[in-house]
This record gives sequence, C-alpha cells and structure tokens, in this order.
Amino acid sequence: KIVRYRRLLIDMGNEEQWVLYEKDKEKKIASIILNRPETLNACNLAMWDRINRLVQQVEEDEDVKVLIFKGRGRCFSSGHDVAELGYMHGYGSGCPGERKPSQRQRLWIDCNHFMGKRGWCQTILNCKKATIAQVHGYCYGGGLNIVLESDLAVAADNSLFTHPGWRYIGPTTD
Repeated sequence: KIVRYRRLLIDMGNEEQWVLYEKDKEKKIASIILNRPETLNACNLAMWDRINRLVQQVEEDEDVKVLIFKGRGRCFSSGHDVAELGYMHGYGSGCPGERKPSQRQRLWIDCNHFMGKRGWCQTILNCKKATIAQVHGYCYGGGLNIVLESDLAVAADNSLFTHPGWRYIGPTTD
C-alpha cells in the first residue's frame, strides 16, 4: 500500500513485517526487531512511525520492564532508506517538473518523525523503561540514533558505528 505523505510517497504495506515486536511476559522483556535484511535494515518513514508507536505501547505496558532494539541479518541498521531520505531533503524523485520540498516541509518531517517532541528519537530517549540497543555489524545514521537514544548499548566485536552527516556537518547534538 503506497500512501501520499504530504508530497512524499511512502510504502506503508509492509511496516509490520519490517519492524517486528516480540514480548516475553515471563522475563518482562520486549524486543523491537528491524527486519529488512535485504536493505541492511535501512528504515523508511513507515518503519520509524511503527518504532515510535511500539515504544509508546511498551511504555504503557506494565508487563514490560526492558525494551531491546535488534536487527535481523548481517547488521543492526544501515540507517535511513537513502532514496526516501534524499527526496525528503530536497533531492527529488527525478520526475520532470517536480518542485523540491520547501525548507519548512523538510523541517516539519524532521521535527515530527525524528528529533522533535513527537519524533521517535525523543520517544526512545524519554522512555521510562530501560532501553538497550543490541548491535552487530553496521550501525549507521538512524540506526546510530537508536543507540544514542537508548540507555545502554551492547555491541558485538564486528560492530561499526558512524553517521554520514557527521562527515559534512560534524557531530550533531545527539
């Protein structure tokens, strides 16, 4: 299912397959699992929105004390889906005559999905449950943001951490 989100087309049909939720009532542990191994768990807006909703759900669940973020496949996450991210930040989709999104619109997406008070970064950061990022392989961009917003990170020996934006603008406020 493809939906228009402002001027952005988003594939919303597979978000429940791409972001899995598991809960062990006995151990009082919930897991949010990035499950798009064919893209190295690159996340699109639909996935970020689902992560945001699941963290809020965990926070309200008295049967959960700890939330663990994981990635299926070769790595934790390669960050945001670059094709979608490029469009969101003004690079366009290549359609003739297409106008690039305004700065206001690009900031609106950042504030409402990522860093703003309704964004998933703030939701994870302010979660009252213990949050743990279980990292292996690549942990880039938005995947690194999950780690930075979590209370604790446990990394395998093969873990590699970076954020592409740091190369151009330096470390962010995270």
